[in-house]
Amino acid sequence: MQSIKTLNKGDFLKRKIDSKKVYIKGNYCQSQKKYSCINIDDHCNEIFIKGDVIVATIYDFDMD
Repeated sequence: MQSIKTLNKGDFLKRKIDSKKVYIKGNYCQSQKKYSCINIDDHCNEIFIKGDVIVATIYDFDMD
């Protein structure tokens, strides 16, 4: 668990540790002052998270 601003672009994350949705960290959006996170199951589903929000990181992820 760490803040989203400390993750690298392209890292896998979950909003909460028991969440089922997995996201990929994207770019920083200066107009919203948040980081974009793209759902791996639906690339049209994008959320924006503030930099100080704590997220669960995933290091060993299988795409199957």
